[in-house]
Amino acid sequence: MKNLLLLAVFSVSSFAFAQDIPNDKVPTEVMTSFKSKFPTVNNTTWEMENDFEYEADFTLNEVKHSALFHKSGKWLETEFEIKTTDLPKPVSSVISREFNGYKVLETEKIETAHDGTLYEVTIEKENKSFELLISSSGKILKKEKENKSSEKE
Repeated sequence: MKNLLLLAVFSVSSFAFAQDIPNDKVPTEVMTSFKSKFPTVNNTTWEMENDFEYEADFTLNEVKHSALFHKSGKWLETEFEIKTTDLPKPVSSVISREFNGYKVLETEKIETAHDGTLYEVTIEKENKSFELLISSSGKILKKEKENKSSEKE
């Protein structure tokens, strides 16, 4: 189950079969859970990621967010972009140590129901680009090579 959630966390934005849906087609359980978790958010767009998951895209405190909910209404995760300088020290340290000379292109904070807080970091050096999934303690959970064929290393 943990691996499935990590896979969902890591690739939530890359589902090819996600489809936009109107607010009135979002299950009541999902909408209730969303409004409970994000009571100040008004302008939300929804996608049905698969038969079981719904993703809300919205802006909170001038930052774009996406939140994933199970069709039962259970919140699964929220992710949003952060500044590289906002990465916790163990995360920035492991990037410096393991990927010396790589430039950080993008950083996202992912809050999950199951795995706590994770960080997704895109790095690049010359012709190599990777997307990393790192725990708050600095453990690299996933390293995916980015290229046109989605080859994994």
